[in-house]
Amino acid sequence: MVMLSSEGEIVASLNRLIVTDYDAIEAYQAAISRISRGEDQATLRSFADDHRRHIAKLAELVRQSEGSPVDHADLRRLVTKGKVVIGGFMGDDAVLGAMYSNESETNEAYARASASRLFSRPVRLVLARFLDDEVRHREWLERRITMTPKGESVLPCM
Repeated sequence: MVMLSSEGEIVASLNRLIVTDYDAIEAYQAAISRISRGEDQATLRSFADDHRRHIAKLAELVRQSEGSPVDHADLRRLVTKGKVVIGGFMGDDAVLGAMYSNESETNEAYARASASRLFSRPVRLVLARFLDDEVRHREWLERRITMTPKGESVLPCM
C-alpha cells in the first residue's frame, strides 16, 4: 500500500520517537549498572519501563497509520549511552548528570511532537502524556543531582 505524504510523515515522526525511547532505554540500562544506590537503581528501572511503555503505544500508532514500527535504537545511542559510560568513571552524580542531559533531549523531542499539528488531537494527547513522563524523569534527576552530599550542583554542561 502506498502511503499518502502526511501518513508517511506521521509514521516517520512516530518512528523517530520510538528510536529516542530505545536510545533512552539503552542509556538507562548502562546507568543502572553503574549506580551504587539501590533506590536510584529502582527509580531508573521505572523510568526505563516508562520508555518501554511509550514504545509499545507508539508502535501501535505506527501500525494504525499503515506503517512499520522500528525495533531498535540508532547510532545516537552511542552518544546517549556513551555519556553514561564516561560518567561511570566519575561516580553516581556524573552518571545521573549524563541521564539528565539525555532526558533533556527526550523532553525536547516529545515537546515538539506533542505540539505538532501533523498529529490528530488524540495522538497529541498521548504524546503529551508521554511528555509528562519525560518531564517527571528530568525533574527527579535534577532534584537527585542537586542533593549531592557536598551541596554542589553537578548538572551537566553536555
